[in-house]
Amino acid sequence: MGQPTEVFRTVQVGFSEERNELFKQIANAFGKGFSIGNLYFANQLFPHYLSTFITLEHFQQKNTKNQTISSTDRAIKLMQDNLLQSLSLEQIAQSVHLSTSFFSRKFKEDTGYAPIEYFNQLRIQKACQLLHFSELRINEIALQIGISDPFYFSRLFKQQMGVSPAKYRKMEGQK
Repeated sequence: MGQPTEVFRTVQVGFSEERNELFKQIANAFGKGFSIGNLYFANQLFPHYLSTFITLEHFQQKNTKNQTISSTDRAIKLMQDNLLQSLSLEQIAQSVHLSTSFFSRKFKEDTGYAPIEYFNQLRIQKACQLLHFSELRINEIALQIGISDPFYFSRLFKQQMGVSPAKYRKMEGQK
């Protein structure tokens, strides 16, 4: 029997600000954490992004300049920009001009997580990056994500990741 022949077609595409915007939206979704909502959003955008390379004539520009940023997105941005700080629920709610109870309910509705739980997930996500890509000691990593107590950091890390920071680093180093 003969080998099946595959035909590959080269597609030449030019620069597209709209395509870049789609990619940024996917990257930003992952940057906000790995909640089901963020994964779903990125998963839905990805085929559209890929189609921009194939069906150029059907790809239309989106007007993202007129869209308003939600209070949840503003809160997540604040959290991302302040990983070194200890943010309280009250501080986050005040930053988006909402009452603590309403903000907390809306944030959980939008993300599936309580705001402080989400903030801690972002911190642990950053800690994973530092464990993987730096030589910092565990207590230094804790300080890099705004946690002064290395024992609290280790408990929080193990609670979210299922292993201690030291074991995580060792496991990642073996790959």
